[in-house]
Amino acid sequence: MKKVLTNAVTVFLVIGVAAVVVLEGMTDDGLKVGSEAPPFDFEQLDGTRVASASLKGKVVLLDFWATWCPPCREEMPWLVDLGREYGPKGVRFVAASRDDEDEWRPLVSEYAKKQVPGLEAYAAGADPFTAGKYRVVNPKPQTQPTRPNPGP
Repeated sequence: MKKVLTNAVTVFLVIGVAAVVVLEGMTDDGLKVGSEAPPFDFEQLDGTRVASASLKGKVVLLDFWATWCPPCREEMPWLVDLGREYGPKGVRFVAASRDDEDEWRPLVSEYAKKQVPGLEAYAAGADPFTAGKYRVVNPKPQTQPTRPNPGP
C-alpha cells in the first residue's frame, strides 16, 4: 500500500511539473530579459528598409501591432509620442504591422492619416517569420525594447 501511495504521489508530481512547464510556455510573452534580440529587416511605409543591423548601438523599441487590434490602436498614439520624444535621444521606434502582408501598406497608411498622424515615420510591415522569432504569435500588442548592441 505504501508503494502504491509513493508511486501515485510521484506520478502526481511529474504531471504537475509538466503542466507548469506547458502553461509557462503558453503564457511566455516575448523574449527573455537579457537575451539577444533576433535580427529583423522590414520594409517601411515609405518604401525604405529598416534593419536591426543598421541600428547597432541604439536602443530600439520594436512594437508588433495591427490595425484590426483594439489594444494596438489604443497604444499607437502613445508610442508615436514616445518615438518623437526619445528619437532625438537615440531611441529608434519601429511599429511593425502584423496586418496581412499584401494589405498592410494601405491599411496602415489610412489609419495613420485618419487616426495617428506621425505614425508614417515609424511604420513598417512585419513578416510572420520574424514575428515568430520574437514569439509574437497572437493578436495582442507586443513591444520589444532592446538594449544597445555594441556591434561586431
